[in-house]
Amino acid sequence: MLRMMSKTEMRPIKDTIPLAEACVIIDETFRPLDRWERVPLLEANRRVVAEEVRSPRDVPPFARAAMDGFAVRAEDTFGASQLEPRTLRVLEKVYTGQVPTTRVSGGTCVEIATGAPMPDGADAVVMVEETERATATEVRVFTPVYPRQNVGRQGADIVRDQVVLRVGMSSTRAESARSPRWAHSTWRCSPGRPSRFSQPAMKSWTG
Repeated sequence: MLRMMSKTEMRPIKDTIPLAEACVIIDETFRPLDRWERVPLLEANRRVVAEEVRSPRDVPPFARAAMDGFAVRAEDTFGASQLEPRTLRVLEKVYTGQVPTTRVSGGTCVEIATGAPMPDGADAVVMVEETERATATEVRVFTPVYPRQNVGRQGADIVRDQVVLRVGMSSTRAESARSPRWAHSTWRCSPGRPSRFSQPAMKSWTG
């Protein structure tokens, strides 16, 4: 048995006005928000930013190892191969969250974990897979590296004085995470929250 399908028709637009006239109506009806309040960072989700937020420091604040391995002077590895490895003296081992206490000089290196700060004097990291322990204090390097290889640069995510939130943006949890929390415990925001349909990058208006 065939079921009758209802037919939906679009209502025609009877009257239109010029775009310029519509803009005049909008300008006369809405006005920019001129009030603001300071709110804690954890309460700033979906609040409209009333004052730009800049980072006071680089993020990360130091160059860091991008691989587990050995922090070296790149020039000390030039010419290294499986048949002719370069042997370097290991000064110390640095885990993520620790700070190096020694400086890498010619013929030396520091065993390092991913994310750990690069020691002074080192400009590259040899992946642990390309090395072999010779003794408790020496390591053989089987491949050369070039300067800055396997190193995450300082400020790779955010550079000092970079604007991380602009006036009129709607703050999200992701944007909050990008702002250095230790420097911006409170934000200057427009009162209230915008509609869920508001565009994040648009200025906030009220009728």
